[in-house]
Amino acid sequence: MSVTYASETLIPVNLKQLHQIIELADRLVVKDPKNALVQFESEKREDLSALKNSLVIERPETERLCLCVGNPVIYFYKGDKELGALSHISGNYIRFSHWSSDASVVDTDKWLTWFDDRGMPWPRQMFDTRRKEQIQSQKNEQRWLGAMPSSIRAVWAEALNPYGTRDTQRLMTLFTAAIPDKRLQVLALLEWFGSGAGPWSAYPSYEGVARKMLFDYSTANIISIINSTQLSTAQTEGAARFFGGWSFSQKRPDDLEKVPDTLKEQLWEHVSATMDKDKLARARRAFKK
Repeated sequence: MSVTYASETLIPVNLKQLHQIIELADRLVVKDPKNALVQFESEKREDLSALKNSLVIERPETERLCLCVGNPVIYFYKGDKELGALSHISGNYIRFSHWSSDASVVDTDKWLTWFDDRGMPWPRQMFDTRRKEQIQSQKNEQRWLGAMPSSIRAVWAEALNPYGTRDTQRLMTLFTAAIPDKRLQVLALLEWFGSGAGPWSAYPSYEGVARKMLFDYSTANIISIINSTQLSTAQTEGAARFFGGWSFSQKRPDDLEKVPDTLKEQLWEHVSATMDKDKLARARRAFKK
């Protein structure tokens, strides 16, 4: 059934409008948009009223429209006429088909409980998973910031170019001025690069800054400094990640031949215990040929 809403113009977030549509509706249907399967359907006024009462939202100061697809989606009907669709977005946001912006849910537990009470636990499960990921991301970023050279930390938030990436040249200037010794520079960058979230691909974009700065040094220079030092665990991770990463294979495809077999073995032993299949595959290609 095709749907034509009352207005073709964009309408700001208006909770009163949503409440009125819920009150007008005599049926709701909850669907998974991925397969259009009906997850729940009710003509009971208490289900509609409970949904209305569960919605405690905050009107955004500026429009926010996530490109993601809501799941699940609640459709409201009056007879055979569809009145609107309410989507669950990323845990604590909702999207209503009459609005031009998503809105944040203030009382997330109240909202998710409506689904729980009707045998739909996955919205809460998705929210809990996302929250755990956010907490872990915050921990990862704090560890990254903690390993960051202090000269960079002082300007980290400011060193952005118009495209949103850090101005590595400015950072490099400050970094080398604060640490004149090239050996200590490389070790500090290896320590930093080895303090990331863990993956060698699909990692937070800010981690690429340390990798870019390491490319300011020749492969021979980095190897010489590594061979003259007993590396820490983080420095070993940084070295393995640098030599075993995609960027090194593209920018310096012939330089892996310069890495001594003893160092390759050391780096492989460091990585071999990981359960990260992508990291293992990259390390194997780099260090076990």
